Amino acid sequence: MTASFGIAAGALLNYIRVLNNDLSAENIFAGIVSIGGLVYNTGEPDQELLKHFPQGTPAISSREVAETHWKMHFEKKENEIILGKTFSF
Repeated sequence: MTASFGIAAGALLNYIRVLNNDLSAENIFAGIVSIGGLVYNTGEPDQELLKHFPQGTPAISSREVAETHWKMHFEKKENEIILGKTFSF
């Protein structure tokens, strides 16, 4: 279901790793926040909307997305953060 997206996401992640490695000598930080779920901008996710997606699809608040980006920018410790559920096979 997400194979073609997975290939593109992997390429983007690799690009960020290389970019961050190359630019860190010039004190420039590059990072990526990957969002593995549906983002909602209200107090709670719309349960009616979630019914149209596979059971267990994570719902992530827009506030969490923004705070994660800010934390990454401010701390510059991790250059890869994944929000939402990840699956291992």
